[in-house]
Amino acid sequence: MEFGGAAQQKTIDRYTGGEDIPYEQLRRVWTDTVGWNPTVMSVGYPYFFAQVRAVNEGLPLAERIHVWLGEPPVDWSTIKTLADLPLSQQRDQHPAELIKTQILAKGKKALVIYGSFHFLGLDSLQSLVEESYPRSFFVVTAYTGFPDHASSETFEQNLQAWRSRLLGTEGHKANFLLVKIQGSGVPGDALLYLGSATGLTQSPVTPDLYLDFAFRREINRRSLIFNGKPLDVAIPLISPTYIRK
Repeated sequence: MEFGGAAQQKTIDRYTGGEDIPYEQLRRVWTDTVGWNPTVMSVGYPYFFAQVRAVNEGLPLAERIHVWLGEPPVDWSTIKTLADLPLSQQRDQHPAELIKTQILAKGKKALVIYGSFHFLGLDSLQSLVEESYPRSFFVVTAYTGFPDHASSETFEQNLQAWRSRLLGTEGHKANFLLVKIQGSGVPGDALLYLGSATGLTQSPVTPDLYLDFAFRREINRRSLIFNGKPLDVAIPLISPTYIRK
């Protein structure tokens, strides 16, 4: 996946295998990355690793989920300027080689969790893999609505009608729906529908950024490297408080 740095592969292997890892060390899995500006901030990403660990606890060793960290390795303690960071092309080249050598060459399959831009263009992650393994990807795009609100409403109404016709009354109880979209103009092979665009929610910001002052200083330093300016003040310096309206 895109939200993990390869330099911490041994750490995530130990964690998802059930070992107890000190949080400051574990946090480097999703913060020692190259392409996240200035770092991974949403709690949903570390929750993913925690969920894999929980699932693995109930599985025999041979059936456990293995997590591959796709971001090229980086040691942020040595990064002083943008010129010190790995080239942006490596963000597609590194995971492409990983997929080819560790998965496809061994006859395995994998769920690749990456942003949509990594599946577009001649030098994208998908194209780099499919140079050696043609048509090896089936790309699923998450539905978040269309720019035109009316188009979203029409699509969602039609989707509910299709759900009823294809799945019957039980279809309304499903948590998601996977719809093939080939030839529709939407990038990818299928659309993952989790619910109405207006009902979708966003993961909150990790509390590390307002509870761990040392960590915030480091992310502030990275923000200065990436953007030439400090971390957005909209991210609170202290734990947010409830304001009655």
